[in-house]
Amino acid sequence: MTLRFYGIVTGMDLDDFVRALKPLATSGVLAVGVFLGLKGGVTALGYEIDYIFTSNVRPRTYLWSDFLFQFIFLNVFTLPSMLLIVTVLTYPRHLIHLFNFVMIVEAAVVSSILISHMLGLLRNWLGKRGVMAVGGVMLMLVLLPLLDVFASLPWVSSFPYPTNLLLGVTGGGLKTSAAFLLIGGLLAVNLFLSRKVEYAGLAPILTNVFTDPPRKLITSFKLPQPVARFLLINAADRPTALLVKAHLTRFLRDGSLWITAFVLLLLVYVGTALPRALAFTAQPEAIFLTIVSLYTPMIPALLSFNWLLTEKHNLWLVQLSVYRVSSYFYTLLIAYTIVSLIFSSLMVAAVQVFGGLFALTYLDVLLFLCSAVFGSFLALVISSSIKRFSSPFSFTSIFIVVLPLLGSQLLSLPLLVSRLFEPIATNPPAFLPYLVMGYVLFALALVTYSTRDFSIEQAS
Repeated sequence: MTLRFYGIVTGMDLDDFVRALKPLATSGVLAVGVFLGLKGGVTALGYEIDYIFTSNVRPRTYLWSDFLFQFIFLNVFTLPSMLLIVTVLTYPRHLIHLFNFVMIVEAAVVSSILISHMLGLLRNWLGKRGVMAVGGVMLMLVLLPLLDVFASLPWVSSFPYPTNLLLGVTGGGLKTSAAFLLIGGLLAVNLFLSRKVEYAGLAPILTNVFTDPPRKLITSFKLPQPVARFLLINAADRPTALLVKAHLTRFLRDGSLWITAFVLLLLVYVGTALPRALAFTAQPEAIFLTIVSLYTPMIPALLSFNWLLTEKHNLWLVQLSVYRVSSYFYTLLIAYTIVSLIFSSLMVAAVQVFGGLFALTYLDVLLFLCSAVFGSFLALVISSSIKRFSSPFSFTSIFIVVLPLLGSQLLSLPLLVSRLFEPIATNPPAFLPYLVMGYVLFALALVTYSTRDFSIEQAS
């Protein structure tokens, strides 16, 4: 709605917006497939692989059932929101664009799953390093539209890279044939690779995507000295500081931050490429604020996945310790907020550098702070109230992601409205800063008080 509003105000052609969105969305879906393929390609848990691939079930049968599962899952999660965006942006001409958009999205989803499986199966043939090399080349090809946006190279639009071929699925003639030829080629490669599947070469996505600490962490990944000193456990630390450091250290060790960093790179890609693709210079902060306000509460939601998978069942240790359970959750809220603010700041800096500078106001700073705190609080409340959590691909995961996003947007709505509407943002009335600061302080105090009253019954 924000983009549509600014499109009306600035006279932007919304049909051009949809045309620019197609290659970016297609590249994003394919990039997700490459990322999941590098992590293993098969949406399974470890015990499922232990059972299925050592039983009489043919590996190929399981792989194709996994293909159908991913196809249904990705369509449920991506198609409704994309159709809603296209309908809102192009109404009343939405029917013209919906068919083409659905065809392109479906082609991208199918190709993404095939790429994911292909890279996962290639581990049996090339090993992990070989797959990383192939995946790196594929990722560069998939992200070629970004090069076209920034460098405006004529040859990129005519180069037969995957995104360009899939966009031709609705073009008719040779373009449609080329798109189906690409999908058919990926299918043929998958059929060939799935003839023989070695159990030892499989890596389950549901474990690796959300909990994938790098091997030899100390030698392969060293923290900057100031960060290492900050996280150093000191006997003189107060309990609050000690628990916050423990949470932050766990985020680094269990791999919680890797999927968050991948989403960060993907949204920086969208946030920098979309305004350039549209020549959207009148109000670039419309796209920027929309992305940041959505990404910030997503960070604690993603961190909650790992907490549910690896930490929640250990709460009995907290009960037996000298620390109160409420202190544990209060410090977890602080840790979520710190990570959210750090990643949001990185995103702001990256978009400012690569997407063009524009002035940040005090409302922007307050909006980022509130989005981080509200998203962290809601993610904490929702994840701690879940009784059972089987995997990140269960329907429960929808609530863990969607509710913090919606709740944070609603709670931050006064700030968002004040920031987006002129002349309030650039020339605010004298009372507005005091009113906004009062709202923010009241909301933060309420969140802090509510978290300090957490009990073990609420988290069991």
